[in-house]
Amino acid sequence: MELHRRTMMVKGAELELKWFLLHWAERHDLTWCEIARVLTEQTQTCLTFILRAERHPEDPGKKADQA
Repeated sequence: MELHRRTMMVKGAELELKWFLLHWAERHDLTWCEIARVLTEQTQTCLTFILRAERHPEDPGKKADQA
């Protein structure tokens, strides 16, 4: 099977993020639940803006549920 040209780049970035998160969590003495909460909140923020851009490509600043 041939890998997509971006696969190894993404895997490398994933590994780098894992090491960053591990050190970040240790530095701030965070529990697994606290880590999950912070990451979930950041993911939710990103998804909010993606959904806005998807629903209102002409006006991505418009709220997603707004007509």
